[in-house]
Amino acid sequence: RAGADCPIMRCPRRACSPAMRGLLVLVPLVALAAVALSLAHAKIFLEPNPSTTQPNQHFERTRSVGLHGAMQAATDQATSPIAASSTRPTTPVFAVIVSLGRSGSTLLLRAIGLLPDTFILAEPHHAWLSSAAAAGEPSERPSYQSLFDCSFVQNNATIYQVLWGYACSYLPWMAADMADRCMRRAFTSADIDYIYTTCNRSHIRVIKAISFAQTAIDELRDLIKTGALVKIIHLLRPAIEVAVSMGVAGWLGKVQTEAQLIEAIAAHVCVPLVADRTAVRRLRLPRGHILALNYTDLVSDGPGALARLTGFLHALPSERVSDIDGILSRRWMQQDQHYSHSAVERAHLQQMLGRAELRAHPACRRALGPAL
Repeated sequence: RAGADCPIMRCPRRACSPAMRGLLVLVPLVALAAVALSLAHAKIFLEPNPSTTQPNQHFERTRSVGLHGAMQAATDQATSPIAASSTRPTTPVFAVIVSLGRSGSTLLLRAIGLLPDTFILAEPHHAWLSSAAAAGEPSERPSYQSLFDCSFVQNNATIYQVLWGYACSYLPWMAADMADRCMRRAFTSADIDYIYTTCNRSHIRVIKAISFAQTAIDELRDLIKTGALVKIIHLLRPAIEVAVSMGVAGWLGKVQTEAQLIEAIAAHVCVPLVADRTAVRRLRLPRGHILALNYTDLVSDGPGALARLTGFLHALPSERVSDIDGILSRRWMQQDQHYSHSAVERAHLQQMLGRAELRAHPACRRALGPAL
């Protein structure tokens, strides 16, 4: 009978040579050895190495969790404080806050001021724009390069353009006595040294820019070409809320008729709104370099907004997250004190903003769209 003396396989007699029998035994042994080697290799990477393990460092064995679980794990790792610090860029982060006036930019600036290792400047081009308009001729404008590399401090003329009245009052890194000297344009040499050192040592440098489109977009492009890490925080607030806030605060000027009010809203809200959107697009920053932050999210969930800013700016976790609630409370108290008497004016503005004439205005048609 064929293969009767070949118990390993029912093969023909001529195939059951000693070499074939040895090969049939050797193949399973090699497979078992490969499996054992793979397990040993995995153990090396899963077990902690006493020579490299830090105190209180823990390791977990990996397990199969499926695609959803893997994606969730990757997200958790990317947003964790440990991952944020390990992926923090070595070069400074240059960030610009872009928003209209009365959009909560001061509140956002104070929130960012809670983050460690952060240096912020508030509207550094405002004084330059005002002086240039008053003089009727262009003057030397503080460049973004000088603002981000801190060299603006070394020029007596520039430092008081950048650090003007409003800016002196809202910078968290500036103590009260220094803010007073800032208002009086009377910095001491020690003050100037402190400002330069604080700016130069801060890993995150943030500029709050109102009327962003009026500044030189090409300057930021040139910075990006040099390898600088430039990011944009675009603070958004509904146009109707911005217009009402501007009107109540007196930013729309003295208007006598509804036609004048429409023109004022177009000039102060619609035109800058479109200009800011266009300027942000012109920068053509890569994904992950622009953060669109809604004013509503900032005031309704301050800690959540601060967490988003922490990750976006590659900041270290702040130990002062709870302070943002106090900032929000003070903000609303100030608004109530200043604007509670203007309820009639506010109602009139809200009624006016719903009129078709405003949406039909050439400047506002593009800015406001079908809804405010």
